[in-house]
Amino acid sequence: MYSQINLLTDQIKEKDSELGKERETVRLLSERLKDLQETASSFEALAAQSKEILDKLEEQRKEADDRRQKEAKDFQQR
Repeated sequence: MYSQINLLTDQIKEKDSELGKERETVRLLSERLKDLQETASSFEALAAQSKEILDKLEEQRKEADDRRQKEAKDFQQR
């Protein structure tokens, strides 16, 4: 009878230890997921910022092209 109690106690301790390891694994994975989500958000923000810069550069390029064309046209008319 005592041997069965000891066996069951050992099994409970083993399962408790396994559960503790699984909880730690879940905690670590949750932290990693949070880090990855933050990194993804940072990349999304960087991509949006890059798009804004490229859009402004394109706008400035168009304005410069328009000025050059106007100046060329004005020069030809002289």
